Amino acid sequence: MTDRDPTLLRDFINLRVINPERRDRRRGYHAAKRRHTAHGDLRVPLESIDYDTETGTSYPLGQWVGDQRRARAAGSITPHRIELRARRAPGRAAQTRQDRRGGR
Repeated sequence: MTDRDPTLLRDFINLRVINPERRDRRRGYHAAKRRHTAHGDLRVPLESIDYDTETGTSYPLGQWVGDQRRARAAGSITPHRIELRARRAPGRAAQTRQDRRGGR
């Protein structure tokens, strides 16, 4: 057997086995943040892919944004996550409603 770093093993099990949704949510959030910083919006087509130049990885941003919008519309996002989102991006919910009305 080879020696394993217990911290690395713990993180691997936590992110890949116990809580993979959390890892995916974080990657999606960071991809969305990069998109918003670069373009000022999150209007992305479903097939949009985010490329992270720092890590050299890609992420299906369009699919993630669509999934988040569907989850919110269905009411399946926890109140805690909605509160965190509001703290990170104040005024975002009002902006979204305005966008749906055609900018009025």
